[in-house]
Amino acid sequence: LGIATLVSVHRNVQHHVDSSSIHENLEHSVRVFEGMLAARGRALGGGAEVIARDPRFFSLLTLGSGQRDSRFTATVRGMARDFNGITRTELFEVMNARGRRLASVGTVSSTPASRDSLVRLALRGKAAVSVMMQDRAQYQVSVTPVRSDGRIVGVLLLGSEVGDRLARELRGQMRSEVTFVAGGEITSST
Repeated sequence: LGIATLVSVHRNVQHHVDSSSIHENLEHSVRVFEGMLAARGRALGGGAEVIARDPRFFSLLTLGSGQRDSRFTATVRGMARDFNGITRTELFEVMNARGRRLASVGTVSSTPASRDSLVRLALRGKAAVSVMMQDRAQYQVSVTPVRSDGRIVGVLLLGSEVGDRLARELRGQMRSEVTFVAGGEITSST
């Protein structure tokens, strides 16, 4: 009877230790992931805000309200390349006050379907950080309204991939394998 009691107590204690340890590890992993996404979001949003407030940036969009020629578009594209040299994001897009894309200078370009709801939000004056699907990949993006004299003259969209690089960083910090899933499909995994 004593041995049976000892085995039962040992099993119950071991189960409690294992389950609480797993629970604590999962909570730690969630905190690490949320912290990394929050930090990336703040960096994207802060960088976009600095660029949107740069006089060279917003004044060019102010001038472009009636422009549709190739020289104007090339100038916007060149300016966007210069600013993306600082931010180094995979998505760097500039839209006019109507939401039409003027420049896309990152390594990835968004589609209207993936960006339109976020651009409309920014055109209503609200900056936002979100996740966007693009070609079976996920991007953490920031959309920022560009203002001049109190009116919105454009939108800046910056984005970084939620992919292999982030998965490796998370794996190193959490000491576990990481897989990102969207729409029931794996988009990235360690």
